[in-house]
Amino acid sequence: MSKVNCRQTALRPKIPGWLALALFCLYWNVGYGQTKLVSPPQDDPMRTEPVAPFKIVDGVFFVGARLNQPSYLFTTSEGHILLDTTYDEHVAEIVGNIEQLGFNADDIKLLISSHAHHDHVGGHASMREISGATTIASAADADVIESGGATDFRNRGTWAPATVDRIIADGEQLRLGDRVLTAHF
Repeated sequence: MSKVNCRQTALRPKIPGWLALALFCLYWNVGYGQTKLVSPPQDDPMRTEPVAPFKIVDGVFFVGARLNQPSYLFTTSEGHILLDTTYDEHVAEIVGNIEQLGFNADDIKLLISSHAHHDHVGGHASMREISGATTIASAADADVIESGGATDFRNRGTWAPATVDRIIADGEQLRLGDRVLTAHF
């Protein structure tokens, strides 16, 4: 029996990648609908146990204090970018994790967040004070960060407000050294 070369255009299905992913997700949910994604309980070790920092790929490191509260350090030749600071009480551990990897928090030039919830930006004010980093956020998140969560529609508590120095738009690129990150909202 001969093998079929699936790379031949005539034999490839003409389904866009996004549709294939959507169909897979639908199949998975229908076939395995009993599985429910839930946050770990408050006493789960993912929430309570400190975790050592580690390298993900060249120039990208996990520096979060807990597994379910990640912070990521993107290193460059001109300084570093920190994605998410989690809670204010974890900032000292994040700084320690950065130093454990041989980097310095003073070299953080840009502070960004995945979104403006307290578990992602609650430590921005403290990290800004420690590092002197420029804080960058989307227009939608800037008000929440600067109000310390007071304007968050979810009303899940407040944190120390942090100044947002620059608004970034969807599709805009953020450059530092040899690193380029693109914002997607």
